[in-house]
Amino acid sequence: MTDLFPALVFDVETNDMMDFELPADDLKQARIASIGLILLDEDPAKDESWTSKVYPEDWIMHPGAHEVNGLEDKDLRECGLRIELVMRIFNQYLERAKDFASYGMRFDTKLLRGERRRLGLPAGFGELPEV
Repeated sequence: MTDLFPALVFDVETNDMMDFELPADDLKQARIASIGLILLDEDPAKDESWTSKVYPEDWIMHPGAHEVNGLEDKDLRECGLRIELVMRIFNQYLERAKDFASYGMRFDTKLLRGERRRLGLPAGFGELPEV
């Protein structure tokens, strides 16, 4: 087994605002429209990163979200990856890190839990410490 990276830092952009009163996988919840991942090493030359737009299978980009993140439905349909593949790659990155963090941890992890549940995957985030 290779050494783990000290941390995975991630960020997501969404198609709408999150409603913290609803379950993560509620049909009215925001969806992940893009994601960025970076595995941080003590030696920055060894950092690894990945970004992707997400194909909008059953949702649209709401105007307010577009104003904030600049993402458009047309571009997401042309360049986005299916959420199944995005979650598989996220999981591969997560397995290679000792810890993880994001700018908006509560927001980002709720979005990820929702996407994972919709795919029939465990919600996650109970095995690594949240920093």
